[in-house]
Amino acid sequence: YALIRIEENETDDGVVCDVCLDEEDDEGDEIVICELCLGATHQKCYGSEILHRLPKEDEDWFCQRCKTLQNDPTKLTIDIKCQFCPELKGIMKCIDEAKNIWAHVTCVNWTNEVYFKTPEKERVIGNIPRTKRACTICTYQYGSLISCDHRGCRESFHVKCATKKGFIYHWNQMTTDCGITKDNQPLPVYCQRHKAVG
Repeated sequence: YALIRIEENETDDGVVCDVCLDEEDDEGDEIVICELCLGATHQKCYGSEILHRLPKEDEDWFCQRCKTLQNDPTKLTIDIKCQFCPELKGIMKCIDEAKNIWAHVTCVNWTNEVYFKTPEKERVIGNIPRTKRACTICTYQYGSLISCDHRGCRESFHVKCATKKGFIYHWNQMTTDCGITKDNQPLPVYCQRHKAVG
């Protein structure tokens, strides 16, 4: 499981939600860590069985991917891939059981063409866009890319690559930095060159 383990979450210090990138937790929306991959997520960011109930203190919690790996010994960690990006680490969910399609929750959240149907985040609505270009960060031509929102910029990247580079960061901080005041107004994402100028 080394390919999917998030080693920095071994200790409880500075654990960040893989979905919203916030390290704060509130009553009723605490950060839960998967015992196998060490992926961390807020209850509301993940949905499913932890949306309204925290695991008991003596109870191990496993994310959907890790449960699937445990229940089917023939599956390898590389058999469950995000349809949006090549990154194996991070909180993923099966978004189409019939077709065995998996995705990082954060990839769905930042891709305009798809969205979760319910707060449980079990199914998505929309079509997963396919790229014909390579990501300008990792150079892989796979999955789906988002583009820099600076007018005329041609930089495009996977959501998880943008997160690693700091183009996508804590939601509330991005909202403040961008001067967004409306709840449902989309947040712009900028490449390295345009991050400062917006």
